[in-house]
Amino acid sequence: MVVDSQPSWKCVEAVQPIRFALEGDTAILPRRVARRASIRAAEGRVESVADGRLWLADGSDVALVFDLPSAIDLRPIVGTRARITLRDEPLASGPMGQLLTIADEDGRARVVACYGEAQGSTHVLGDMEVRVALSQRAGGPIVFGTSQLQCIVNVGDHVEVSDSRGAWIMHVVARSAAGYAAYVIVERALWRP
Repeated sequence: MVVDSQPSWKCVEAVQPIRFALEGDTAILPRRVARRASIRAAEGRVESVADGRLWLADGSDVALVFDLPSAIDLRPIVGTRARITLRDEPLASGPMGQLLTIADEDGRARVVACYGEAQGSTHVLGDMEVRVALSQRAGGPIVFGTSQLQCIVNVGDHVEVSDSRGAWIMHVVARSAAGYAAYVIVERALWRP
């Protein structure tokens, strides 16, 4: 957190530890007027992954620019088809909130990465529905809950969950004093501890 004393005291959130951008030809879905959220999507075959960029091809050239924890390796999805969805939403304070989803051609989530108001978020992984809740304590842990279990995960830690369709790593990247969180959920095959 940074404190700015000009002209009066105010608190400003530090820059989020994960961020994303889609460059090139993408579909922009309608904005929700009330919250001013925008959703961009692209799909195609993953051509390459290097230096914080994932390139898609097949009719349009699109690059996903990303900053993810170093334990996540997207290179195993090169050569596969993927659908990338990026939702940007202004937050009450601090930087833009973002939700990134990379799904396979069957629509199964391979990567879910979020920075923003994570309280009450729900994600579908394989046969599981995962709900996210934040501790009421500033900087406290995040709870990832499925119908089978609840996992309390502190900042910097991760937990592995699985079902009949695969295994996923749920990792808490950061938590801000204003109640925003950064977390990633990735297929086990994309996690390099």
